[in-house]
Amino acid sequence: MFYRNLEEIRVIRERKKYITASGVLVCAALLFSGCGQLESYFDKKETDDKILDVIIAEENEDVKEPETTVNPDGYKVDENTEDISSNPDMGQFRKLPEEEVLSAKESSEGLFYYEKLSESEKTTYAEILTVLRHRAEKALLTTLSSEETDIAFKAVANDYPEIYFVDGYTYTLYLLGDVPSKLLFSGSYTMSADMIAQNDRAVEEYTDAFLNSMSAEGIDKSDDYNVIKYTYEYIIKNTDYDKSAPNNQNIISVMTGKKSVCSGYAKATQYLLNKCGIYASIVLGNVREGTEAHSWNLVSCNGSFYYLDTTWGDASYAYEEENDKGAAPPVNYDYLLVTEADILRTHIFDSLALMPYCNSTADNYYVREDLLFYDVDAEHLSMAFDKAYEENREYIMLKMSDEAVYDNMWEHLLNKQHIFDYLKGKNDSVSYSENKDGLYFIFYI
Repeated sequence: MFYRNLEEIRVIRERKKYITASGVLVCAALLFSGCGQLESYFDKKETDDKILDVIIAEENEDVKEPETTVNPDGYKVDENTEDISSNPDMGQFRKLPEEEVLSAKESSEGLFYYEKLSESEKTTYAEILTVLRHRAEKALLTTLSSEETDIAFKAVANDYPEIYFVDGYTYTLYLLGDVPSKLLFSGSYTMSADMIAQNDRAVEEYTDAFLNSMSAEGIDKSDDYNVIKYTYEYIIKNTDYDKSAPNNQNIISVMTGKKSVCSGYAKATQYLLNKCGIYASIVLGNVREGTEAHSWNLVSCNGSFYYLDTTWGDASYAYEEENDKGAAPPVNYDYLLVTEADILRTHIFDSLALMPYCNSTADNYYVREDLLFYDVDAEHLSMAFDKAYEENREYIMLKMSDEAVYDNMWEHLLNKQHIFDYLKGKNDSVSYSENKDGLYFIFYI
C-alpha cells in the first residue's frame, strides 16, 4: 500500500468543517451498532456516582457543568475540567477491562483508519470502541491527551459504520493544578437500548435481503467487481437522496427509511461491502466547485484500490442537487470504481487525507463492460449496443477517453445521426443525454 506522505502516515482524515474549541475534542460522524448482552462491568446503573460499575468519587460542588459545542455539521462535544489539587485522592477510577480492550484491538486490525494510528492511539481507539459498543459513560481512558482522544474517536467513527447511535461525546479532564491527572470519556448516545435493538434487527433484515438478492441473481462472488457493482446498484435502486431524512448521517436512514444523504450512502456501502468480505472505507472531503462536505468510499477490487461514490451514482441526487449533468439515468456508473484522477474532477480530498494512490483502470465499469472508447469505432459500437439489447438494458452509457474522442463521437452519432445504425426496432427517434465534462453519452434504448 502506497501513500503520498509517509512521514504523515498516522494523521487521520477529518472534515474541514470540523472545528475545535478551547482544545475540546471534536466529534466525528459515527455509525455503530450491536450492543448485545453486556458483562456486569458494563451494566448501567441509575446513579450519578456509580455508572456502569466504573467507580467515581462524589464530585465537588464547584465542578462546572459541561460546556457544549456544536460544530458546523451538528455533532456535539461536551467539555468539562476540574482542578482536584485540593483533593488529589479523589476519583479512584477503575480502568476498562483489559480483555475487552484487547478484543477491540484484534477486531480492528486491518481497518483503514486504525492502521494509521500510533500504538498509543490504537489503545485509546480500542478503549473508545469498547465504551461506545456498550453505551458506557464516564469510563477512564489511559490517555490524558484530548488531541489523542480526538484522533482516536474520529478513527473509530470512520471504521465502524455499525455504531450509528452516537452523535458526539463528553469528556471530563481532571487536573492537579495545570497538570492532567485523569480523563473520563462518555459517548453521546441518541437512542435507547430498546430502539437500538429494534434498529439492529432492521439492519440485519436489510442485510439478509441484500445478500439473498445477490444470491438469487446468481452473482459470481469470486470476482470482487461483481460484488461491488451489485452493492452499488442495490443501494442506489433502494434509496432516495433526501436532505430531510431522519438519521441521514448513518446507515439507519438507508436501511429503514430508504432515504439518506452522502454520509448514509457511503457508510451503508462500507457496511455491506465489509459484510461481503470486500475491503471498504469511508472518504471525507468536499464537492469541487463549492464548500459542501461530501463522503464517498475507498474500496479494494481484485487487489487494486479504487474510489466509489454511491451518492453521485443515484439519479435522485442529481435531480435534488440540480447539478448540470443532463438527464441522469437511474444508475449512473460514472462513479463506479474510478481512479484518483477521475474522482478529482469533481471531488476534493480533505487536506489531511492520506489515501492510497488509485491509478488502476482494470476494474473500472467502462473498461469491464467494454464501453470505453479511444476512437470512433463502428464495430465496437455495434458490439456494445448488441450486448445492451441482449441484457435488456433500458439505456447504455458510452465513455470517451478524452475530449477529442468525445467531440468526434458526438459528430458521428448525433450530428451525422449514425446512432440509428446501432438501434434496433423502431429507430426514428432516440432519447439521449450528453455530458462533456464527464466525457460520456447516455442513450435510452
